[in-house]
Amino acid sequence: MSQASNNKSFEGFDAYMKEALTQAQGEGNLRSLIYDNLDSPTEFDIDLSHNDYLNLRSFQPLKDAVFKELQDLHLPFGSGGSRLLGGDQKILRQLEQEFVKWLGCYEDALYFPSGYAANEAIGQAIFTNDTEVFSDQLNHASIIDGLRLSHWTRDQKKIFRHNDLNQLSELLAASEATIKCIITESIFSMDGDSPRLPELLELCQIHNAMLILDEAHAIGVYGKNGSGLASELTNIENAPIIGIYPCGKALATQGAFVAGTITLRKYLINRARSFIYTTAPSPWMALALKNVIKLMPDLEERRVHLSKITNFMRSEFKRLGVACLDGDSHIVPVIVGDQTKGEQIVEKAREKGIACRLIRPPTVAPDSCRIRISLHAELNFESCHRIIEVFKP
Repeated sequence: MSQASNNKSFEGFDAYMKEALTQAQGEGNLRSLIYDNLDSPTEFDIDLSHNDYLNLRSFQPLKDAVFKELQDLHLPFGSGGSRLLGGDQKILRQLEQEFVKWLGCYEDALYFPSGYAANEAIGQAIFTNDTEVFSDQLNHASIIDGLRLSHWTRDQKKIFRHNDLNQLSELLAASEATIKCIITESIFSMDGDSPRLPELLELCQIHNAMLILDEAHAIGVYGKNGSGLASELTNIENAPIIGIYPCGKALATQGAFVAGTITLRKYLINRARSFIYTTAPSPWMALALKNVIKLMPDLEERRVHLSKITNFMRSEFKRLGVACLDGDSHIVPVIVGDQTKGEQIVEKAREKGIACRLIRPPTVAPDSCRIRISLHAELNFESCHRIIEVFKP
């Protein structure tokens, strides 16, 4: 007998779910996880689907250092509650201080369990009755949802065309709000491009606006000692910036920092629902992240190698006429348009021992399906040639 088979509400909802899944399958948009089938072959020589840009997840010296400290410190593996109740641990505050010291351009930071929670918190925290927010059209879903979950009216929320600073300038000039917030990403996860950050800061100065910058795909890879793209800006210490720094990509762990002023940290502790009402991050994960930050200055060779690999791949794709979007980051989106064509390329790659994933609606527009090539420091030039063979027209 199926679960709750005699319950009309449960049966009705079950029928609704099945219909929605059937529709998604018919449209070619049905998602599944690799390990839904535990017998599926999952071994690949080359993996282009993850965001571990510096390949630190399995870096043995890092694992050894963390395991040793775990034995010495006797940390609990779980926090046991929210940080405002019994879940606050000294290691969490030490981590925040080490992070701020590493970046060198913020007063303080607050550590959240995920990047999603951090962006949700900011979307709610910046709301006032006299605030207008200006958000890039292609901002991450967590940024969009953070704004949706707050009390923004249609007039308070302006969406500008992707990286179109001319339109943004016009919107800012027309705004009479007391507080103006621009929200964008330093590297966009599905397009691999970046806004012109110096010009963005100039707009902030001209229009008396502040900038909220998500550095998910830049932290660890760009900037001095991998401290992100914002850290490269002139006079960044005095710039009106709030930084969002998710840790699940190049930092190879979990969680996210919101970095800014001391006042911002105190305000989020008191107002951010995604901080107040959630279990604090694991002290074990905090310790791992603390060790990753300590390691960052020693990883310049990996960052330089990744830059060389990126330049080579983008140059070869351009020479061969592969339809990849403009940009200079390690995220290289190859536009396939048609989902069927994209699935054929993914299968061709799989047969050659290369893992990559097709990005489909609703993550991207229906006519812009793409294979997101996520380059990382473990790749060599031989790997690059194998990848190029798969995508060569």
